Amino acid sequence: MRKKSFLIVLAVICFVLLLPLWGLAEEDVQGVIQQTPGYWTQEKMDQAIANPADAKIEGAQQMIIEEEPSDPPILVPPNSKDKNSFNTLDLSAPFTLSLTCPASGYSWSFDTNNTEYPERVIGKLFFTDSEGVAKVCSASLISADIIVTAGHCVTSSQQWHTNIIFVPGYKYDERPYGTFSIKAARVKTSWFNDANYGRDVAFAKLWTNVGDSIGWLGHWYNANPASLQWYQCGYPAADPFDGSIMAINLAGYGGRHATIPQAIAIGSALTPGSSGGPWVLLREDGPYANSVTSFHLVSCPETKGGPYFDTDIYEMFERLRDSQ
Repeated sequence: MRKKSFLIVLAVICFVLLLPLWGLAEEDVQGVIQQTPGYWTQEKMDQAIANPADAKIEGAQQMIIEEEPSDPPILVPPNSKDKNSFNTLDLSAPFTLSLTCPASGYSWSFDTNNTEYPERVIGKLFFTDSEGVAKVCSASLISADIIVTAGHCVTSSQQWHTNIIFVPGYKYDERPYGTFSIKAARVKTSWFNDANYGRDVAFAKLWTNVGDSIGWLGHWYNANPASLQWYQCGYPAADPFDGSIMAINLAGYGGRHATIPQAIAIGSALTPGSSGGPWVLLREDGPYANSVTSFHLVSCPETKGGPYFDTDIYEMFERLRDSQ
C-alpha cells in the first residue's frame, strides 16, 4: 500500500516537472473572439478607418540575402469560377534588388474591381484592440471559412482583440457580400508572447462559409523568394491614403531583415491599414497568398516586411481548419 502511494506521488511530481517542457513544445495558440451584437455602427467603422493598425521596427535597414529552407513547397489551390488574377491592372516595377531604401523597386495602383475575382476575396478587417480602440487591417479568404491576416490584427499585449469582422470586396463603404464575424483565431506563440515579427501572421475562422459563393485565394508555403514578385494587396488608411479602396503594390524580393530572419522584405508605397493584406503570387491556376503585410521600418517606411510562409505556418492553418 505504501509502495503504491509512493508511486502515485512520484507520478504527480514528474507530471508537474514536465509541464514547463510540454508548454515549450506548444507552437501556436487559439483564442475565441468575443463579439458584441450591434457593435459596428457606421460611426464606429469610420472611427476604425481613422485608426489603422500600425506595426513598425526601429533601427536602420539591414537587409541580407540567405539561402532558403530546403523543405518541399506546399500549395493549397485557389477556388474560383474565374481567374481574372489582376490582369486588368497595368503595373510594372523595376525588380532589381536594392538592399538600400526601399528594399526593392515597386509600383502601385488603386484597384476598383471589387466584385471580380480575386479582388472580391480580399477585404477590410475591423476590430477593437486590447485597449478598446476601434481599428482596421486587411485580410483575405484562403478557404470557405478561413481568412489570413497579420497577428497584430487579432491580438496584442497577450490579449485577443474583440468584435473582429471581415468585409470582403469593401469599397467606399460598400459591403457587396456582407459583413462576417470571426469566431476564433490562431497565432504562433512566439507572436502572442514575444511579438516576434517574423511570425506576425494569423488565421481566423468565420461563422459563415462565404468562400463557397465568392471563392478564395490559394496559399503557398516554402517558396524560394529570391526570384519572386508579389502583388501586395490591402487597404492603406494612413496618409496619403484614406482606407476607402484597395491598393495593389507590385514588388520584387528585397532580402531579409538581419534582426528578423523569418521575415522577408519588399519595396512598397502602402501605409498602415494594409497590415494583414496578402502578398499574392500568380500561377497559371490562379493567385496564391504567400505572406501578409506585417511591419515597416522607421528608418525606411518604403520597406515593408512580411512573415515567411513555411511548414510551421501551414501546420498552424491545418490546426485551425480542423478545430471545431
